[in-house]
Amino acid sequence: MLILSVIHTCLEQSLVIEENIQKLGRVNNYIRMKRLLFPFLFFFYCSANAQQTLYLNDPQGAYKQAREYFQKQNYSLAYPIFRELEQDQQSQLQDNESFERQDIHYYTLVCSLNQDDSASVAPARQFIEQENNAARGQMLSYHLAEYEFRRGDYASALHLYESAGIDNLSNAEIANAKFHQGYAYFVKKDFERAKPLFDAIRQLRSDPNYIDANYYYGYISFYQKKYSDASAAFAVVENDPKYRSVVPYYIANIYLVQNQKDKAISYAASKLDAGNQYYDAELRELTGHGYYEQKNFEKALPFLESYVSKSKKVTRQDMFELSYCYYELKNYK
Repeated sequence: MLILSVIHTCLEQSLVIEENIQKLGRVNNYIRMKRLLFPFLFFFYCSANAQQTLYLNDPQGAYKQAREYFQKQNYSLAYPIFRELEQDQQSQLQDNESFERQDIHYYTLVCSLNQDDSASVAPARQFIEQENNAARGQMLSYHLAEYEFRRGDYASALHLYESAGIDNLSNAEIANAKFHQGYAYFVKKDFERAKPLFDAIRQLRSDPNYIDANYYYGYISFYQKKYSDASAAFAVVENDPKYRSVVPYYIANIYLVQNQKDKAISYAASKLDAGNQYYDAELRELTGHGYYEQKNFEKALPFLESYVSKSKKVTRQDMFELSYCYYELKNYK
């Protein structure tokens, strides 16, 4: 019993010792970690302070650097510099001889808007309404319009685009504004205003919105029954990954209304063979009906069968054509 008691006591002491060793090990690891991290933390601390010192001691150099970022549309890099300069100016309560206070405020607002900061909206509107600088007001109207467009407030965006005009915008900004105005009018179903704006972008093959502008122009033209215009626009986007599953339905129908029935049937059938059509059922109806009118009941049957089986609602004419195909092919199932 004495031996067991001694063993038990030794085990307890060993556990205590092990626990202390582990604690000591954690402390040592923590110390080693601090020693490893300290140089990096010190470096970042010094860098941050050095950067702040640069802003305060060399505002002209900081302003120049921020302008370079701004011109390259690196708004996330330009913003903290402009913000620091603006805060420094506010604390000094005096004009800087090298550059205008208004310039700093303008650049800060533009950078903030381009980072979708809602806190900059009210100051931007105040700048546009109150500052005696028409050019800057128009440019800021453009950036605020872009902000409203991105968040889906198309009514506000349209008003601001009108206020911005084009006199003080770059060619790229003008084109961007035209496309976004066109899209905003399109969403509002104001096709008469949207169409010429999309048409303007269709003339710019290198524009990033060239493909989208052709699609929307084609859609509006189709809606207006201007099928030649629609066909020309849809031809541009027919094989684009974004629209190749949608546009064939419109092209096939254009062939039909232009009395090119054979072309409509063969085109629709080829697109269905390729698969992944957004208007799959509608294309099957069109193809099946076309073959039926040609009295090619064997080719019509699978398209009409597929259309009827997949559609929630079909017409009596569709059911009659399908039944007649069964009859002609002696398929009495």
